[in-house]
Order: sequence, then structure tokens, then C-alpha cells
Amino acid sequence: MGTNHLGSQQLKDFNWPHMSGYGYGLGVRVMLDPADGGINGSIGEFGWASLAGSWVLIDPKEQLSVVYMQQILPSLEPYIHTRLQAIIYGALE
Repeated sequence: MGTNHLGSQQLKDFNWPHMSGYGYGLGVRVMLDPADGGINGSIGEFGWASLAGSWVLIDPKEQLSVVYMQQILPSLEPYIHTRLQAIIYGALE
């Protein structure tokens, strides 16, 4: 589930700016390259985001699970989730 299943051409087509550095597994985004996305996460981190903005992050390396719940349309996913992730990983020692 948390392993990338996209081929090289599919990764090129998976081009939402806030998903840079991610591939896609079985229903979840999967971190492949944190530097490509400018994200302070771990390779192998995976998760999911809903239409209305709820968000899940699971990072086996850091033994970290995050569930963020909201119901807002538009969800502002590119704005809110990237900032939440930066704050969460920035707080880890």
C-alpha cells in the first residue's frame, strides 16, 4: 500500500505542485524524494488527503502518525497541508 506503483511516465503526469517528490501507492501518496518537493519528510512517508481537507500522514521511519480533520471547501490543501507538514517535522528532535 505504501509503495509507489507509478511508472516513470505516470510520475511525470502526476504533476500537482504540492505533490512534488511523491509517487502514489494503493490509495495513498508515497514520498520518493523529499528534496524534489522541498519537503522536510522521510522517504517512505505516506498518507492521504480528502476533498474537504482532512489529511493523514504516516511515517514509519519516524514512528509518526498524524490525523488532521477539517471540512472546508475549497480545502486549501496546497496551502494548509504543506505548512502542517513543515511544522510537524520541524518540531521533531
